[in-house]
Amino acid sequence: MDQNYERSEDLHIRKTYIYKKTGDVYAYADPVYTTKISAETLMNLCQKGMLLVKDGATFHSPFMSGWSSETAAYIVYAGTDAIPPTAVTLTALHSEEYVAE
Repeated sequence: MDQNYERSEDLHIRKTYIYKKTGDVYAYADPVYTTKISAETLMNLCQKGMLLVKDGATFHSPFMSGWSSETAAYIVYAGTDAIPPTAVTLTALHSEEYVAE
C-alpha cells in the first residue's frame, strides 16, 4: 500500500487555487497567467486533494489526473456552460512540460 504524507509546508492548507486561461491548455499558478505549474506540483496537489481550478468566475474540483507523457501531467474537471447548467464539458489542463502534438 502506497501512502502520501503531508509535508510541513502543507500544514493548515485546505486548497490551492490554480488558474485556467481562456483558449489555453496549461495550468497556471497565478491569476495573470505568467507561471505554468510543473508536473510534480500538479500531481502532488491532485494526490492530496488540495486543488481547485479557477476558470473565470467559477471554481472546479478536478476528478482525474495522470501523466500525458513521461514528463508532463494533466488534470481533468467538468465545466458547465451556464448557471444553472444545461451542458457539461470535460476540460483538461496540462503541466508546463506538456507539448501539444
